[in-house]
Amino acid sequence: MVGDRDGKTDGGDRMVTASEVRHTHETMLEVAGRLVDEVQDVPPGVVLRAYWRAVRLVRNAGCPLPVLPDEAELVARHLLLRRGVRVPHPRLGEQAG
Repeated sequence: MVGDRDGKTDGGDRMVTASEVRHTHETMLEVAGRLVDEVQDVPPGVVLRAYWRAVRLVRNAGCPLPVLPDEAELVARHLLLRRGVRVPHPRLGEQAG
């Protein structure tokens, strides 16, 4: 079992497995790609930076790995909206991992 680079767990009391980390990473890449596809008003780099900033924020807040990609997506959408970027609402059903 592995913790993150600071020796933390998934936000709860248990350590996470390597397969959980790999699955979360793959899901984050899918979510980031979907956001880039949905937000057409700005360059992809702006969207990606907002998403990875959101990942860092929710991870530092102790968000558990299983919900990290979805929580980060919501925060990224909020960050982009605050910048004045038109962001479509997430489609229902896609937030439930």
